[in-house]
Amino acid sequence: DQRDATLDYRVMEKGLVTRHGRVDDLISKVDDRFVILGGGDELVLEFDASALPALPDGWKRTWLLDTFGWCKDLDPLTGAREGVGPLPFEGMAGYPPEPTQQAPDRVEYQRLWNTRQD
Repeated sequence: DQRDATLDYRVMEKGLVTRHGRVDDLISKVDDRFVILGGGDELVLEFDASALPALPDGWKRTWLLDTFGWCKDLDPLTGAREGVGPLPFEGMAGYPPEPTQQAPDRVEYQRLWNTRQD
């Protein structure tokens, strides 16, 4: 409901993105399954920090989010920008992957999670 009018929210015409709702299972470990966000989507991360120790006076915490993933958009310099696929995978030598590189079996993952046309 709060899209920045100056940003490009065009839809990738080919491929499905991740369904709305909780995606904890997709972000809890590094594997070849991703949350695929469409234009204007957001991913909210929350955690309970109430058990952390109090900080000394004058100190403040800095939060660091360490991620593993890929960014793909409609920029003319983005490889294979015409659609969501081919999905990257950890063992690929470059993007897009060479035809000789075997992508992981993602049939069940895609059937369960990637159900929404952007």
